[in-house]
Amino acid sequence: MAAPLGRDNLPDHWSYGVCRDGRVFFINDKTRSTTWLHPRTGEPVNSGHMIRSDLPRGWEEGFTEEGASYFINHNVRSTSFRHPVTRQISPENIEYTLQDR
Repeated sequence: MAAPLGRDNLPDHWSYGVCRDGRVFFINDKTRSTTWLHPRTGEPVNSGHMIRSDLPRGWEEGFTEEGASYFINHNVRSTSFRHPVTRQISPENIEYTLQDR
């Protein structure tokens, strides 16, 4: 099980960052060291987002709490269920997009 992410559950003098591929790392601001493991739990954390090679620059894939995938355009700060290149909605997401209307 992944550790929860957020400044409120990090020890004092710790912060976190997210790599371009969605991996979360933690920074000990006192020692200036980093780790892939959450400092309280010792577990890795998944941001829930990922960079895909088939997405344009500035885009990543995210997932709703229900598990539906969507696309995040950081260039214009928008989201969409449609793939930015193919403009298709994933067959797994049809159920979610119909409920959203």
